[in-house]
Amino acid sequence: MAIENDSSGESSMADIRLARDVRAPSLARESLEVLRSRIDEPTLEDLKLLVSELVTNSVQHAGPDSD
Repeated sequence: MAIENDSSGESSMADIRLARDVRAPSLARESLEVLRSRIDEPTLEDLKLLVSELVTNSVQHAGPDSD
């Protein structure tokens, strides 16, 4: 995982590489904690749900692992 900071020192982007396994959705949700100070709680929870669904679908339906 790589996290970039903006000029104020706040995290502005996270680049997370996840293995295609059952832990990926949980790890993706955890990675969003860097946003806790920047967005309100209900939005963060919605974002975690969205990311979890996207990663779960990717793990379940992606083609063969090319790298």
